[in-house]
Amino acid sequence: MVITLLVALGAIIALLGTTSRNIIRPIRELLTLLNKMAGGDFTVLANPKGNDEVAELQRAANSTSKQLKGMISNLISSTQELNSTVTQISSAIDASNKSMTTQRIETEQVATAMNQMTATIRGIAQTTSAAAESATEADNEAKEGQNVVTETIG
Repeated sequence: MVITLLVALGAIIALLGTTSRNIIRPIRELLTLLNKMAGGDFTVLANPKGNDEVAELQRAANSTSKQLKGMISNLISSTQELNSTVTQISSAIDASNKSMTTQRIETEQVATAMNQMTATIRGIAQTTSAAAESATEADNEAKEGQNVVTETIG
């Protein structure tokens, strides 16, 4: 009976050793892989052996790692494209601001020139008005002089 018990105990120990190799070690490897993925390392993949549940978990972890790596790669690419577009828009805005500043300065110059022209035209109008008054006065005096001459002669 003791021999049977020892044989049974040996069989149990052998079974536990096999179980440890076939189940616990792959689970620990999977846990290590998942921790690396959580840290951002998607380069390490599991090495599934067999078709048991642990091997299926390892394959699923590998698939998830590959998909996350692809998504991150796409995100980086999209971010770079967005950065390039923002840079182009920023350059266009700067050019537009410079153009608007130039246009504002030129508009101010035109307004100043128009004010100067308006002042000059007013001066000319006043001079013309004064000349017209002088001409009218001279005409009136000439007519009075003609009347005096006509009365004197006549």
